[in-house]
Parts: sequence; C-alpha cells; structure tokens
Amino acid sequence: MKSSSSIRNALFFVAFTLLFFSCQKEVEPSLADQVAGEYTGTYYTVGTTRISLPATNAAGVVATSKISVTKVGDESANFKVTFTLTDKAGKAADSFQTYDGLILKKTTTGEIEGYQGSTKLVTFINGELGVIAPDPTPSKTVVFYGKKN
Repeated sequence: MKSSSSIRNALFFVAFTLLFFSCQKEVEPSLADQVAGEYTGTYYTVGTTRISLPATNAAGVVATSKISVTKVGDESANFKVTFTLTDKAGKAADSFQTYDGLILKKTTTGEIEGYQGSTKLVTFINGELGVIAPDPTPSKTVVFYGKKN
C-alpha cells in the first residue's frame, strides 16, 4: 500500500506543479522594449493635412520617412525621425528630428506615450508609432507615423 500512496503523492505533486506554473502571469516587456526598433513611415500630418508615404510631388521628388527607436532604460528611449526627399536623378537629401531620453508612460487605455518634461512627443497605439515635431502654431505641427519593420 505504501507504493500506491507514494505514486499518488508523486502524481499530486506533478499535477500541482503543472497547475502552478500554467497559472503564472506572463511578464510584460518593458515600455522601451515594446517600442524599440525600426519603423517605416506610413504617413505624416501637417496640422490637419495628412500625406501618405511615399509621396511624389509634381517635380517628381519622392518623400519617405523612417523612425529609429533605441532603448535607453526600461522606461526611456531615444527617437530619431529621418525624412528623405529623393529627386528624379536619385539624389537624396535627409533631414532629422531627434529626441533623446524621452520618458515613457503607459496610459490607462494601454497606449504608450513619450515625454520630454511635460511635453508629449510620442504616441504608440496598436503598433503604430507617432513622433510629434511641435510648433507654436498648431497648423505647422508635424507628426510622423510609422509601422515597425
């Protein structure tokens, strides 16, 4: 009888262990890990005007953008937006907007926002990253949006 009791105890221990580990909550990656990476620009806005990317103007110049996000700490990251204009001959000119050490916060709705002081400069919603280039005149504020590569 001792052996069946030992087997029963061993089975109980295995079942309890499996149940315990299957019920453990999965650890969510840090905020910086969730947003870090390379993004391809999908569109940008100037005030309320939306421009899909890539965009070509009447002169044949093509506009594209990309966003690079580098983790600094669990709740901070560096953001770099590269906006590229390429002419018909293939000559490209880049302009950059960088934000170093933005503090990341998660909202009650699950979005991630990036702040420099009290100024919100980044939004990350449903896999879409938005980086804001603020201007005192709201109609001149530019927001670059991208999806992770």
